[in-house]
Amino acid sequence: MVVAEFDPETAAYVIAAFFAIFALMGLFILLYTVRKIHTQSYKKTIYTKDSAIVVERKEKVSKSRKMRGMLLYQPVFEYSVKDKQYRLSGYSPGSNDWSSLAPKIGEKRVIWINPNDPCEAFIEEPVAEVVVVIIVGLVFFVLGGLIFFSASSF
Repeated sequence: MVVAEFDPETAAYVIAAFFAIFALMGLFILLYTVRKIHTQSYKKTIYTKDSAIVVERKEKVSKSRKMRGMLLYQPVFEYSVKDKQYRLSGYSPGSNDWSSLAPKIGEKRVIWINPNDPCEAFIEEPVAEVVVVIIVGLVFFVLGGLIFFSASSF
């Protein structure tokens, strides 16, 4: 029977690589969120602010390995521009926003609408949700970076 020997230097490299990936994931989350905030901030200078109402919620059963069988929801918002009704599934056109939290029918949300193309709109995300995503990204980045540098110094 062959028994592999424990090599602390190899283990340190493996741990460092794992936490480097962890830190990169955190950096990606941060950059993605900052880019989204920047894009929406720019659009807010061009778009008009109005309100939308949740009129429907789509449901599906998750097939992902972590959430298999869990019921997921996507809100459908309705808004009007110049007496014409529009619908938006999710929080922006073409989005794939599904959540385990069921949206409340009749709930009002702030919507930003492109005055040149009312089909192009997005729902303003609550500040608390954005803050949580930024905190998660920071935790991944900082912890991953700290552990990466401490593991790679062995």
